[in-house]
Order: sequence, then C-alpha cells, then structure tokens
Amino acid sequence: MSISKFYTELSWDEQMLMVCDGIQQVSELNDIKCKEPKFVPVNNWRRLSSLEKEEILASANEKDYYQNFGLVRLSGDIITPADQEILSRLNRLDDINTAEKESLIGKLNDFCSSFQIASIPQNTLGIFVKSPRQESATYDAEKGVYIGLHIDSWFKTTIENRHERKNRICINLGCCDRYLVFVNAPISSIYAQYNTGDNDVRQLIKTYMQDNPATKCYKLRVRPLEAYIFPTESMIHDGRCEVIGQNMDITFTAISYYKLYNN
Repeated sequence: MSISKFYTELSWDEQMLMVCDGIQQVSELNDIKCKEPKFVPVNNWRRLSSLEKEEILASANEKDYYQNFGLVRLSGDIITPADQEILSRLNRLDDINTAEKESLIGKLNDFCSSFQIASIPQNTLGIFVKSPRQESATYDAEKGVYIGLHIDSWFKTTIENRHERKNRICINLGCCDRYLVFVNAPISSIYAQYNTGDNDVRQLIKTYMQDNPATKCYKLRVRPLEAYIFPTESMIHDGRCEVIGQNMDITFTAISYYKLYNN
C-alpha cells in the first residue's frame, strides 16, 4: 500500500513526528459517551525507527506532490505582539471584536494563499476556539459527540477520486503544542484493497480500522505559530490538543490546493 510522505524545512527533531503501533475502539471520547464505537490511537507513542524515518520523509523531488503532508511556520512579522495579546485572552470567538478578527483573518489568509498551487478561490473556514485537553478535537455538533479518527467530506466526490481533492492548512494560534494524528494509508489505496464498489467512505474506513487494529498511527506535533498542510479529504486523521492548564485550543483553517513549502 502506498503512503504519503512528510516534507518540512523546519529543523527536525525526534518528537516532531512519532508513531504508535495500533488503533483501538472506544465507547467514550473526552468524557462523552459515543453512540457507536469510535477509533483512536493506542497512545503507546515512540520515536520512528531509522527505516520508518527513511520511508516517510520526502526527498527533494517528492515535495511538490500536494497529497503528501508538511509542516511550516509563520514568519515573525505576520502575528504581531498585539495579535498575540488578543489571542491570549480568547475563551471563545466572541471575545474578539469584528475589526480585530477581520484584520487577523486577512493576514492569515494571505499567509495561506502564498502556498497555493493555483490561483483559485481559497475556502476560509476561519478561527476556531476549542476547549483544552481534548483527546479528539473533532466534534459533530449535530450528533453531540466527538468522532475520533475520520476523513473529511467537504466536497462531493467518489472515493477513487478523493486524491484529486483540495488539501488543508491548519495554523496553531494557541500557546501550546497541538497534534495531528493520522493513519498513513490514502483512501484510494484502501478502496483498491477492498474493491467493493461501495462509495460510503465512512463505512469503508470503519471496516478498514476494524480489520487492521495493528495499523500504525502517526502523531505530528504542531507548535504555536506552526501549521500543518495535509490531505484531510483522502487520509484518516484527527486533531488533539494536549494543552497546559486552562489555555484554549485556537486554530485557523483554510482549504485549497497547497504546496508544502513557500518559495
């Protein structure tokens, strides 16, 4: 099965990208009962072996493929001390006035658009303020539950064409590290493996995770003012925010066709 490769121009350290050796079903996430079992990493995180590191790190000629994933950092002049003061006092999005929010979103949009491959409209999802210390950061407001490992479905498409969809950039605007956890198995490869002809992506990934509890799950660390670029429409993933104290989990998210570097 093919895998996505990781590219970054930031200084590598052994805790930037870690791995665990399995996923598990749970009936409760973030102290909320699930209406049906959800999937999460087993959490026995370890450093990548030399072979795993060699397999997953992108070479110079692989960095242009937008279905790979990356980690970038905002330059120091984008978020000013005044912006940081505003972000530090956020407990909910209503705590920021319209002018402050529009100014901040404008600068973040400009940063994200500098990574775009093509000049097409950028889907700005905006700033999100979430509760701290969440094992799963993705919440289904309609069902009132956290959803664990999943695939996004912002755009209607068949499973075999999901590798052609846009990818996502998500900036950590909080003051603590947050994480992207994911299974490094593109949905097109999973679909080809099962060959059912069924276009129900939720059922497909549920079946895959039930059948493969020992599949590796990776954890990408995203420090404050860093951003991940990731194909959330074609890779099983979730966010988590292991923040300290009462600090909120604050992010900005946009969707387009992004490359993994800015030059």
